Amino acid sequence: MAFDPASRAVITASRDHTARIYQLPMERERLTGKATQGEYTLSLAEVEVFAATEFGRGKHTFAALQQFSQVAATSEISDEGSLEALSRDNLQTAWESIQSTSLVQPSGGDDAVWHRSRSKRLHEAKHWSGFFFHHSRMEESDRQTAHFVAMEASAHAELGHWEEALDLHLKTAQLSPDDIKIVSGCLTLCAHQGRLTEGQKLLDSSIGSFAGNQSALRDLALGAITHPEMFQDISVPLGWMNAQYEQRPGYIDLGDSEALWLTEAITMEGWFRSNSNWGDLISKGGSHKDDGYGLTLSGNGILFELQNTQTKEKTMASVTMQRNREWFHLAATWDIKSREIICYKDGIRQDQVGFFNGPIGVSNQHLNLGRNEKWGYRYFSASFSEFRIWNLARTGKEIRAAMSTRLKGDEPGLVGYWPFDRDTGTTARSGLVGGTDGVIVNPIWQTTNALPFSDETLFCEVSEGRFNLGQLLTLQGGLQYRNGDLEQAAKTLESARIGGARRPAHMLNPDDGFDLQWLLLAQCYHQLGENEKAESFLKLANERVTDSFLQDRNWQERLRLQALLAETREMLGQDQGQSN
Repeated sequence: MAFDPASRAVITASRDHTARIYQLPMERERLTGKATQGEYTLSLAEVEVFAATEFGRGKHTFAALQQFSQVAATSEISDEGSLEALSRDNLQTAWESIQSTSLVQPSGGDDAVWHRSRSKRLHEAKHWSGFFFHHSRMEESDRQTAHFVAMEASAHAELGHWEEALDLHLKTAQLSPDDIKIVSGCLTLCAHQGRLTEGQKLLDSSIGSFAGNQSALRDLALGAITHPEMFQDISVPLGWMNAQYEQRPGYIDLGDSEALWLTEAITMEGWFRSNSNWGDLISKGGSHKDDGYGLTLSGNGILFELQNTQTKEKTMASVTMQRNREWFHLAATWDIKSREIICYKDGIRQDQVGFFNGPIGVSNQHLNLGRNEKWGYRYFSASFSEFRIWNLARTGKEIRAAMSTRLKGDEPGLVGYWPFDRDTGTTARSGLVGGTDGVIVNPIWQTTNALPFSDETLFCEVSEGRFNLGQLLTLQGGLQYRNGDLEQAAKTLESARIGGARRPAHMLNPDDGFDLQWLLLAQCYHQLGENEKAESFLKLANERVTDSFLQDRNWQERLRLQALLAETREMLGQDQGQSN
């Protein structure tokens, strides 16, 4: 016989009335949308308890729990549809047979320790019925600790038991007032349940404890964007994101002068020292389908890349990379006449060459050292000295003759020159006659005797970090919008959805970005009177935010996204029946 998926458990029985579990309760939850609870609920956790009673305690992976269904193989199904209890002899036999397979590693300890352990493991596995089974059998003193109250709160939230989840979150907030996950969860649930007074009181009392905690401030900023009613009497913290932006990792921005719009010939050269495993050493476009040129670390080499997206041409040539933090001189050349890409390391021509028909596409990205301007995560820890760009292909002889000396700055064909030979703070001083200075973010000025210019040669170093420009701009734009600065918000969010890039118009896609950005832009453009744009962004969000999409998010992400989606639909006069 087979039970309906909506029953207490999905069980099949053979002709001799033995029973075996084939589906987990959480699978039934997924199929029916109903939570698995009740005294007759059969979970693998219960089978585990059933199997282990008086015969040992198991410490093993959650996947191995499925093997415990074998223990119930001799249990008959009652007329009510539940498993009959195994006799002690049958249980002993079944348990010994499981132990002999080495699937279980018995260990000593009392029931309280064992139930705590199983609760944690099943919570991690999101097996909610199993978690509640063990949680209810824990010692009362254990259940009342902040850790387990928080676990119980999140389990109720995942099952959609909002009142229970909120009451437990508020209780945990009293036990752990500095835990941003708990405080943030409370605020989201208070907004969802309309208990704004409680949420605002909690926010007012706890907000000061998160000063300087960038992760916490990001989470609170997201809450202010998706649930603005919670922050209506508290200043929306735009300064949080601005402060974080100033603490971003280091890089060098050398601008976008016309002299750098090289199309028919180029030589890039300089002294470098790499401290990264991957990223963009030099970038003015290139990589990820952008026009331009650059040097990118990939695998065991540095790739010199030229690209033209209009002609759909992209070519790379590589130079073996040194990973021992030693200085090396690198030069890369190309011109449209020979079409040949040539690389030199320490003045020696490398074997690998490439061919690029040209011209090089012109990118409106700035020339950057230590990052790709478009991609907020492609930073590069590196040191720079005597960096030069020419509008012609230098010969090997010319490169070797000048690589160990300083330039005057007026050499023919020299269009960019930054020697980094003086500590100028955040200014990348140009050594080119009539040249333009650049900007250094978070510079690290040091000296070395490893460069050929002097025993105490100054150089500039920048350091990578775990910084996501797109994420930061999204939060900035969202807070600008909630502060009423609609035009700046739209500008910031448009930049955020393409990673903070200055992409050419022909490379912009209408579906760039993700749901949060689209919904905020829809609201911005609606209030700015640009209804066509607003409708197009809401359409993208409606297509993305489906039931299956929401099921893959955690409960807090779901509530935040659903709240913003409902607000946007109402603002644009869309039927709320479309909500998921």
